[in-house]
Amino acid sequence: MLSIEEVASHFGLRPDTVRRKVREGQIEAIRMGRVYRLDWRDVWACEDGPMPKGARIARS
Repeated sequence: MLSIEEVASHFGLRPDTVRRKVREGQIEAIRMGRVYRLDWRDVWACEDGPMPKGARIARS
């Protein structure tokens, strides 16, 4: 399971942007108390779609 910060670093985004995308349902996540955790499969599924606005890294 990945943290919001790890996913943000992967996409080259701010953690607040990833949290917003989780709240809007654009990225699947599990909430554990006050912390979100994301599965790699869900992150990879997001990569199959359009890149998040503001991403600064090339898609691998």
